[in-house]
Amino acid sequence: MPENGPVIHASVIAEPLPEWREAISARVRTRLIGRKILAYRSISSTSEHLKKMGAHGAPEGFVIIAREQTQGRGQFDRKWISEAEKGLYMSILFRPPWFASETGHLSVLCAVSVAQVLDAAGLKNVTIKAPNDVLVSGRKIAGILIEPRLGDEYVEFAVAGIGLNLKQTEEDWGSLELKTPATSCRMEGVELSEMDASVQLLECLDRNYAAALEGRRDALVKEWIARGGSAEIPNV
Repeated sequence: MPENGPVIHASVIAEPLPEWREAISARVRTRLIGRKILAYRSISSTSEHLKKMGAHGAPEGFVIIAREQTQGRGQFDRKWISEAEKGLYMSILFRPPWFASETGHLSVLCAVSVAQVLDAAGLKNVTIKAPNDVLVSGRKIAGILIEPRLGDEYVEFAVAGIGLNLKQTEEDWGSLELKTPATSCRMEGVELSEMDASVQLLECLDRNYAAALEGRRDALVKEWIARGGSAEIPNV
């Protein structure tokens, strides 16, 4: 499978960025998540591309990162603003050995991982709003969208799309009608680069997913609840 450019579907509009992939791969230290990466300067949607790859057998842990999305999506098909070099736009392919009813644990895994990365970067008052938002002082800084393909009983695969606001300012939100007020790392006084955010999030996801696979999902659920997530695991 080639690792530069559109992999399967020529209909995907994308501009490869192999040097970005190589730079992240050289830094990241993971056992599974991010061992294979595709990076793009611009792509229609990281998740749409990765879902097609998942259906054609792409391995677990495959990641697509883009510096811009032209058709980024959030929950309920809402548009996720994905301006160039303003945020982290990433999708991850999971193939957990879980029942279909357990897919919501991926929301827990991803939200807690994003929150932990933001904590480590120095942000304060990082909370979770179920099912898929991460907030700082009540303002949305990240969104997560889990899109599973389910078999009769088990998860065949799932794609987790993560959008994290890094460098936006108040002016970026001024003309938008937002359901939840938005913020970014920069607006909170923290400078976090796309590269650093990518590496740190991949490593955090890798650690937490390994813990979940080893039967330690309860710790993630406890942190999810402690940060404001729902007492029930969300449906996805």
